[in-house]
Amino acid sequence: MRRDVLHLSGAAVLVLAATLSLERVFIDHGWFTAGWGAAGLSLAVAFVAHRLRLGPGASAVASAAAFAVFTHVLHLADDGLLPGRAEVTAFTQLWWQGLTDLVQEPAPARTTPGLMLIVSSGVWWLAHGVHEVLVRWRRPGSGIVL
Repeated sequence: MRRDVLHLSGAAVLVLAATLSLERVFIDHGWFTAGWGAAGLSLAVAFVAHRLRLGPGASAVASAAAFAVFTHVLHLADDGLLPGRAEVTAFTQLWWQGLTDLVQEPAPARTTPGLMLIVSSGVWWLAHGVHEVLVRWRRPGSGIVL
């Protein structure tokens, strides 16, 4: 268990250090919540899935479910914790708005809701991938490259 915790700590440091580069991309610090919240929760979900001895596929499914709830609460929530059919449409619209903002906003950009959705999505899945490589597969060199 100690080795897993050590690898998890390394994954957390690696992901948080990588997200610090977002400091130069945005005008303000609004990305902290989306970026570091996504990183922390993604690593926590992946670690718990690993400790429960879920396979890589089940871990990805658990992470996807947690990502849906996280995205709903942070970006889409009007009320409640669980997303529904309307939120899928809202997610898609917000994603396309984020892509539009990405093209139209010069860096350093404002922290628009669409860009924050893109940031949290990217950081979530990056953190999950780094965890899988560092903790599950025990390949620290590959995790740094990821």
